[in-house]
Amino acid sequence: MHNGTALEMDYGYLYASGYITVDDFNVNSIQVKGQPFLEATTVQPIGSSWDDLSLIHGILGLAPSDTGSTLHNPSLFVSMASQDLLSQNVLSMRLREPSGITFGTIDSRLFTGDITRIPLTNRTGKYALNGTWQAETRYMTLGSEPGLRLPLAGYTASFSTLTAFIFLPDPLAMQIIEMLEFENIMFLPPSVECEKLKYLPDITFNLAGKNFTLTPYDYTIEWPIEPGNVRCVSAIMPFGLEQNEEIVLGSAFLRAFYSVFDLDTNTIGCKSAVSIIIVSWYND
Repeated sequence: MHNGTALEMDYGYLYASGYITVDDFNVNSIQVKGQPFLEATTVQPIGSSWDDLSLIHGILGLAPSDTGSTLHNPSLFVSMASQDLLSQNVLSMRLREPSGITFGTIDSRLFTGDITRIPLTNRTGKYALNGTWQAETRYMTLGSEPGLRLPLAGYTASFSTLTAFIFLPDPLAMQIIEMLEFENIMFLPPSVECEKLKYLPDITFNLAGKNFTLTPYDYTIEWPIEPGNVRCVSAIMPFGLEQNEEIVLGSAFLRAFYSVFDLDTNTIGCKSAVSIIIVSWYND
């Protein structure tokens, strides 16, 4: 039951309102006591949005701090850590099949090689999303190194599964969309024929001095427009807000990697999510 406290949340590109509720959460065998959360009655985009909000049944915050919370409530993940419920204070996720999220451990079956780690920043900005996992940005590169370098110094990258898209400053996003020759047709975001993806360059984000590369199949999203007809729309979008501090790396970015969010070391780790087949998920 909610306690009657009404709350409105501005996530920068998504608005939610409702009531503060406190309840126990069970995540598999982990029981979190007295977790406060927003029992949302309204969720809607701010400005134009291409996200299908009908697919959003709830927003589960897993932020590393309470700075993104209006009432400074801890996230479910922070509550797990503060209640000593995890052997390691990490959460890891893979959005590409076989997908999953794991609390307290790193599943070595879901990636190969070493994980590249970058430090968290402690910057806070205007929007609630800045309470989330964030890292320093330096530049983007189109094509193989040295490629065309586009500066991002002074920005902070926020990692979020709340949106499928990668939000960049408006001029930069529009420049990239134009350079990649995405088209504006019908009701779609900028898009291209999917068979042309093999001719497009890779895009690399340099975060805190480490490179993370997306292929054209990563930074586009297949979008059915009619039976048997699919376009590939750009996951790179202008932020569309008056801001000059943040970029948002949504699930289009995260699905390219196995990601580790580590409270113990205050780092974010990513490793390319190569195709993996797990024969048996559980032991009998």
